[in-house]
Amino acid sequence: MSDPHFQSAASRPAAVAGSWYPEDSGALARSVASMLQAAPPWPQGRRPRALVVPHAGLRYSGPTAASAYAALSSFALRRVVVLAPNHRAAVWGAAVDPSSHYESPLGSMPVDLGAVEQLAEQPHVTCSARPFAAEHAIEMQLPFLQHLLPQATLVPVLIGEMRDEEDYAALGAAIAPLLDAATLLVVSTDFMHYGDAFGYVPFTERVPERIRDYDDRAIDALRHGSFAEFQDFLGRTGSTICGRRPLGVLLHLQPAAWKCELRSYTTSGEITGDWSHTVSYAALAYYEDEATAVAPGLSAADRRALLDLARRSMAHATGAGERVEMESEKWSAALRQPLAAFVTLHRREDGKLRGCIGWLEPHAALAEAVIENAAAAATRDPRFDPVSADEVEAIEIEISVLGPMTDVDDVQEIRMGRDGLLIEREGLRGILLPQVAVHMGWNRVQFLEGVCRKAGLAPDSWRRGAVIRRFEAEIFSESQV
Repeated sequence: MSDPHFQSAASRPAAVAGSWYPEDSGALARSVASMLQAAPPWPQGRRPRALVVPHAGLRYSGPTAASAYAALSSFALRRVVVLAPNHRAAVWGAAVDPSSHYESPLGSMPVDLGAVEQLAEQPHVTCSARPFAAEHAIEMQLPFLQHLLPQATLVPVLIGEMRDEEDYAALGAAIAPLLDAATLLVVSTDFMHYGDAFGYVPFTERVPERIRDYDDRAIDALRHGSFAEFQDFLGRTGSTICGRRPLGVLLHLQPAAWKCELRSYTTSGEITGDWSHTVSYAALAYYEDEATAVAPGLSAADRRALLDLARRSMAHATGAGERVEMESEKWSAALRQPLAAFVTLHRREDGKLRGCIGWLEPHAALAEAVIENAAAAATRDPRFDPVSADEVEAIEIEISVLGPMTDVDDVQEIRMGRDGLLIEREGLRGILLPQVAVHMGWNRVQFLEGVCRKAGLAPDSWRRGAVIRRFEAEIFSESQV
């Protein structure tokens, strides 16, 4: 539900232009273009989903950041969610910025206020422009984003103190639904800060080699996608990675299909020659192979077409519209591919569920799945009375396009907000979509128990021999497209 008290703030002016990067727009544009041109090329067939990039002064960390940002040159993305640490102001949990735009010498980047408002409704997320006013970790990403994605919007998020792993999981679950195929996630962080000025001198011999060894262990944990391994490394070394909390959120929300590549690594010590005071910079790119993406080729136009088919099918099923013809020759290739899908109906006035029906396995083209399940959700969900013709305009439609099912051997693999679950035992079966756990505010155990109850099983059946399978889904609704 939209918060009637939510108000956007004024545009955020550049805070570090002229010190951390050039204030002159021409000089800044030339510098960014030169760094991107020198970056290693991005392999074909890989769709970038998230980047880990540094945020030091442009002359120090810019070339490293450019090696990751080069991945964006061939992709039209419409939104960027930036997770950053808080250097200047105290933040508990997370904070989102309601500023209308972010300014840099290259112009203004609009903030996606709808996404900001959506995140602000979550527990432990505050909404205020104040902690962002002097923070450089997000601003340092603007020159690259504005150069490569001039039409994109920004979702600025600061990640502060976390109590435990459940806080990371809950925040990851809140952010994950924003990461559709046209959205990029950026985690802004530097790696080890070494020297007396940082209060961190764990060794004094073979300093360059030891720094690289520590950073490699952190990077390995990120490449393995292991929150436990990353936290264990931090606990044993106390490594001064300023974005350790944003990285922890990334590790909780990244889908299993994402692969990770280290694009570049350097240190300020290599640039200045001063190893008594040095900061490390790493650039990592998370990507999907385009051939195995959850719903390859689902563009904004494809989503609109599917939602239109669902609405017309619901209208016909309730007597409020004409029959929907199976005009497959007019469908895009993406809509003709065999994929499983669910159609969920909510009442616009209060967001309450009004029907949800779908396929777990692909039986026909995606468009056919949507047409059939929209009609079924409106008229054949046994939990609800059929939707009446008078209700049709008051219904919000949401579509979930499912990826393949994967057996779960260890429930720690399950990621809130990313995974839907299917549980089977003794001939009974229950399924819940990924967004259910987010809407209910559940942790992993509560989600497992909820699926068991949906199946008609005892809540703890997942511990006692039940078959557990997970799946990912691409989720979109009429209010988002």
